[in-house]
Amino acid sequence: MWTSIITEAINNKQLIELAYAQEVRLVKPHVLGCKNTKLELLAWQLKNSSEVALTNDWRTFELQKITNIVVKTQTFLGMRATKSNAHPGWTQIIAKIS
Repeated sequence: MWTSIITEAINNKQLIELAYAQEVRLVKPHVLGCKNTKLELLAWQLKNSSEVALTNDWRTFELQKITNIVVKTQTFLGMRATKSNAHPGWTQIIAKIS
């Protein structure tokens, strides 16, 4: 359901705000793909609605658990120096930051 929206945000290097696990999170999307049969997003999380220890770190989000996405006009530079270039466990990559 969110595949095309996330792919476009990755390609345009746009921040996305997503609702996940009853929190609103602001993230830089880096990789959209499958791990076995699950569609997942790997993103650098900037903040969440409660601001409790879930910020400024890598997060993986299962697409089936995302309840809303808003693509922001704000962009980011691209790849981070660590971790996002490694894709362990991905069985298929649909989109990734370049």
